[in-house]
Amino acid sequence: MEISKEDFLLQGEHLNIPAEKMDELWNSLAKNESSNSGLSKVIFYLGALIVISAMTWFFGHGLEVGAFF
Repeated sequence: MEISKEDFLLQGEHLNIPAEKMDELWNSLAKNESSNSGLSKVIFYLGALIVISAMTWFFGHGLEVGAFF
């Protein structure tokens, strides 16, 4: 979900949060997102690969044993 900085600051204004604090929070979130985006993608795809491998093994084992017939 993409949120523009203007919308973020506007919501902070509606919640009576000072603009300086909202700007600091925006900068902190932007810095954190850019540093973790590559690592989180690698972990996500590694988890998906593990799940697909496990499903392949279980179905293959089930066919060998004859559990599906």
